[in-house]
Amino acid sequence: MYCLPNALPDELLFSRIIRFLSVSGLSTSKFLLTVYDSPKASIHPYLTAGLSHLAELSDEEVDNLLYQQTLAPVFMRCLPLHSNEIYLGLISSNNYTATRASQLSCVREREPLSLKCCPQCVKSDIGNHGVAYWHRSHQIPGIEACSKHPIWLVHVALPDRIRTNIGLPEINDLCRKSSQSSFELARYANKFLSAKEESYPKISLDFYRERLRELDSVVIRYLTKEQDSGSEQRQEMMHYF
Repeated sequence: MYCLPNALPDELLFSRIIRFLSVSGLSTSKFLLTVYDSPKASIHPYLTAGLSHLAELSDEEVDNLLYQQTLAPVFMRCLPLHSNEIYLGLISSNNYTATRASQLSCVREREPLSLKCCPQCVKSDIGNHGVAYWHRSHQIPGIEACSKHPIWLVHVALPDRIRTNIGLPEINDLCRKSSQSSFELARYANKFLSAKEESYPKISLDFYRERLRELDSVVIRYLTKEQDSGSEQRQEMMHYF
């Protein structure tokens, strides 16, 4: 019986698979056949499908893998109409269902698929855990700085075919200080990724419809009144924002 190594802090599920393959002696093709019923299956690094099988290999709950070790929470919150399709796709062994529903082709545009790492985190992880690994928070699309260190992330392109051959992050002495705005954005994105669902208040669409009707009325009055009273109307409009 195979068993994935325990997850390290903020570790990507894909990273656990790489660590497992590097020490188990199991061939990648046999692993893919076991989990995805195909020795040529392609694993997505941060929307990793086959969670029902992987949960058995890790002796963990499916939801724990999905919400704590993939980027599914980001895409499910940003695309609520597709959240159920993303969820079901990741549980199944179909690697394409979830990636299609998450509209990743729109997020990535024409950039090659890669993993990102922070040079400072690599050194810290080796010192604290004895091994470097891929962090989940570093992989959020559009995030280019580490949320812990104000350092630019380093991109490592994934192999076209056997993606697990990327291995684990390597030590890189080139640490470039990121901009403060990118660092703050990374910190916010990490909080968004890790936040619990109940911390996000439900939005009332009726409330916003009513506000839009009121705002529309203000705009009409603003455009029809004389310009001398423009300052007062602008203040009224700002009240609704």
